[in-house]
Amino acid sequence: MHVLCVDEEVPFPLNTGKRLRTYNLLKRLQEGHRVTFLCYGTGNEELPDCPHVKLVVLRSPLLEQKGGLFYLSLLRNVVSPLPYVVVRHYSHAMRSATEALLAHGDIDLIHCEWTPYTENVRHVLGRVPSVLSAHNVEAQIWNVTIVRSGTPSRKGISISSGKKCSTMSGRRVGFTGRLRSCPNRTGGSSRTTMAAGG
Repeated sequence: MHVLCVDEEVPFPLNTGKRLRTYNLLKRLQEGHRVTFLCYGTGNEELPDCPHVKLVVLRSPLLEQKGGLFYLSLLRNVVSPLPYVVVRHYSHAMRSATEALLAHGDIDLIHCEWTPYTENVRHVLGRVPSVLSAHNVEAQIWNVTIVRSGTPSRKGISISSGKKCSTMSGRRVGFTGRLRSCPNRTGGSSRTTMAAGG
């Protein structure tokens, strides 16, 4: 099976829980499958002990979360139906790279490793089975930000972003509707469930 994993960055060095989780997923997945890992970075990244994971690293469009451009992007997001975290991580380059990889016709599964990245692959959903790792806490983070926001404008942006994240999470449940169960060891179909916080 050829699995296309889509994520934010190469999960190395192993200095965060998210990186550890993703790294261990890739390390084990490569033992029995072909894995292509599509993400942002500089192009100099390495993934130790994962010789069978092909890295496709795109130049990152992410803005630093400070300065005029950052605040302008937040202001523009007020009229967007998508949460800022999704708009921030979306790029035409990743969308095009996904399309190009699927054009070869040998991708059997798309694994989207973080909820905001579903927007980058939304246009190809339905062509191949897809899995979403939905460890989505963005709405909760925005709700905490609302409480801590000092100015009315920051509070307004936080409320808007929190609502958009909650709405997006509900829509992305449809993404898992395209999830196909893998056979279990007895040859039957394993059950697929969604767990809060899991």
